[in-house]
Amino acid sequence: MGNQHKAAIYIRANTGCSLREQEEQIRRFIAAKELSVFDVYRDSGYSGNDFNRPKIQRLFADMKEGKFQYIVVWRLDRLSRNNKDILTLIDNELEPRKIKLLISSCDIESSTPEGKMFVALQGIFAEYEQAISGS
Repeated sequence: MGNQHKAAIYIRANTGCSLREQEEQIRRFIAAKELSVFDVYRDSGYSGNDFNRPKIQRLFADMKEGKFQYIVVWRLDRLSRNNKDILTLIDNELEPRKIKLLISSCDIESSTPEGKMFVALQGIFAEYEQAISGS
């Protein structure tokens, strides 16, 4: 298969869905897309307010080394609750490297115009949820 079909799984703790449940759902999604799992990056106990998390930093380092072509998350807010951070990541890091962000819960891919629009909208909702919950 080579590196052209490798996916990095990123999961972050969520009160509504455990790390194990997120990983199982993403693995089913990846299998259906006929991708292989490069690695699983698990951050537990970290906020989604920014990218100051050890496993996501390791994911970014591996991304810069070209180790995979996809990053798969269960929901966009697992990656970040900051819409600007997500869009900057896509524009400045993912697109130049031809890496696609996949969101398994709604089957969205960041590399299409429609997918990028949905990513932006989901990011706005993630920021809103954070603002009203205060967390």
